[in-house]
Amino acid sequence: MRVRADTRVEIGDERLALYSADAISLPPIAGELMPHLVLRGTVDFQRAATELDLGVIRWGRAVIKTSDAWKRSDGQALLADGVVVELGRPLHPIALIAVRDEDTVVRLWPVVEVERTPAVQHWLGAIARRLQTLGCGSVRITNIGAEILEGLELELDLE
Repeated sequence: MRVRADTRVEIGDERLALYSADAISLPPIAGELMPHLVLRGTVDFQRAATELDLGVIRWGRAVIKTSDAWKRSDGQALLADGVVVELGRPLHPIALIAVRDEDTVVRLWPVVEVERTPAVQHWLGAIARRLQTLGCGSVRITNIGAEILEGLELELDLE
C-alpha cells in the first residue's frame, strides 16, 4: 500500500491529512468497483459542510445517518462521516465529495475500508440528493443500481 499526504484539513485543534485518489494504491475489495455518483456542476463546499446533515433515514432494515462533515482547507473537497446500522452491525463509511472536471463526485473515501453494502451505497445516494438541494445538478454517471437509489427522488440524466 502506498499513501501520500496531499492536503490537510483542520477540525478544531486537530489537523488531518486528506489523500488524493492518484496518491493511493490500495488493493481492491473482492474485485468490487468503488460505488460513486457524478453530479453535474459544483456545490458551495462551505455551505455543504454546514448543511449536509441528512437526519436519520430508515431504509429497509438499515438505519442510516450522516454524523459530521469537514471541508478540505483548499475548499475543493469535503469528507462526510456516516453510520449505517444493518442487522445490529454498525458500519462507519466516509464519503469523499470532490470536484472533478467541473462536476461533483460522491464516493467512498478509499483510505478507510468499509463493506460496500446496499445500505452504504444508498447513503451515498442520499448525500447526492442533498447536494442537489444545495445547488448540484442531475446525476450523469453512477455505478449504483436503480433499486438502491429508488425512493431518493434523485434527478437523473444518465449518459
